[in-house]
Amino acid sequence: MKLATNSQNTKSDDALYNYRPSRVKASSLARRRRLTVLTRLILHESDEITDDGVQYCIASLSPHLEHLDLGRCSNLSGTRMTTTTAAPSLQRLRYLDLSECTEFTDAGLLHVGSMHHLEELELHGCRSITDSGLSSLHHLMHLNIWGCRKVTDVGLAYLAPLTHLQTLNIRLCDQVTDFGRCVNASAPAP
Repeated sequence: MKLATNSQNTKSDDALYNYRPSRVKASSLARRRRLTVLTRLILHESDEITDDGVQYCIASLSPHLEHLDLGRCSNLSGTRMTTTTAAPSLQRLRYLDLSECTEFTDAGLLHVGSMHHLEELELHGCRSITDSGLSSLHHLMHLNIWGCRKVTDVGLAYLAPLTHLQTLNIRLCDQVTDFGRCVNASAPAP
């Protein structure tokens, strides 16, 4: 299956590339029963999609979904992104992009933390994320919190138990001090 917008091509038949729900509602995407083998879903810059729309959409998608891009979906808080409601769609998720979802909250990260196969999480520019939100993250290999300006040294300390973490981007985390950077960098390798 190939479905693309703006004359862009998909990379494979099992990928949905650059689908824009601002033009088509999430409910119409969920009604497409042919998406049962979907592994990648990119909803980037879909300002009209809400928590309810995402919940409805991903609950109806493939259990093979591994890559979900919700970056710049400015109306998402993540409070409805539960793995129980969206199961089995989020059970195999390995990559989640929430970059510049400016309303995404710590409560949303609590749900993200329950995604046991998640390896890579993009949170850059999520202005509402704080230290407590980072405490719910597990199993990550790559984390980008660039520009999460409410994150402090305490938040970095919550990341210390992530023994598989290979990449951490803390650029423009204004409240992280040199001490916090030092302590995190000196954490023992797995």
